[in-house]
Amino acid sequence: MRVFITGGTGELGGRLSRALVRRGHEVTVGSRSARPTRGVAAVQIDLETGEGLEAVSGHDTVVHLASDPFGKRQVDVEGTQRLVQAAAAAGVGHLVAMSIVGIDDHPSPYYRAKVEMEGIVENGAVPWTILRATQFHSLVPLFLDKRRRSGSSRFHQG
Repeated sequence: MRVFITGGTGELGGRLSRALVRRGHEVTVGSRSARPTRGVAAVQIDLETGEGLEAVSGHDTVVHLASDPFGKRQVDVEGTQRLVQAAAAAGVGHLVAMSIVGIDDHPSPYYRAKVEMEGIVENGAVPWTILRATQFHSLVPLFLDKRRRSGSSRFHQG
């Protein structure tokens, strides 16, 4: 199967692309900074402008992991609309979108944008699956590890 992953250079995208390659799938990752890794093709895409989205053509499945937790609607809402349209035009067979558990009534602008993203996927012309997971808090262990390596026992406020 040929799989295209938006946000493919992020934490989840990197893990998913490697797992898919190990299982024999052909994977292309799309991100703002196309960084190819072993066995994975990479293309530069920009969900804010739609640039590069024609790269979904020829793929069986699109996995949409790209997101902007700082609330840029151009990525999560408008970018998803562009992606769904590009996938439909390219004849993609399935779109998988990643979302977050417990966001339905939350006032956070980021969570509201994720709910809107889900609606765009659900109402699009491509068969879809939306996966909701708890948020990944990968920065906490990275921060604590950095603190441990520096020998600091205190947090510095600058």
